[in-house]
Amino acid sequence: MKLQDFSSERGEAEVRPGQIVIGGEVTHDGRQFGFDYISNIRREVEEGGKVVYTVTMKRFPCIPDPSIKLKMDP
Repeated sequence: MKLQDFSSERGEAEVRPGQIVIGGEVTHDGRQFGFDYISNIRREVEEGGKVVYTVTMKRFPCIPDPSIKLKMDP
């Protein structure tokens, strides 16, 4: 099994000159629960020669911090 098998589709965006797509940490109430990343980019040329990129986004879930308390010897 590969890591990307755990990812969920977030959709596609058409990106034109001057536009950007941003991924990264996804948080709620100060806790990170996911990470959005670009999984694919397709370059297409429209009529008139204008270039557009179709960017596919996915989200990888983050495992919550364990609530295990460890006792360390001095």
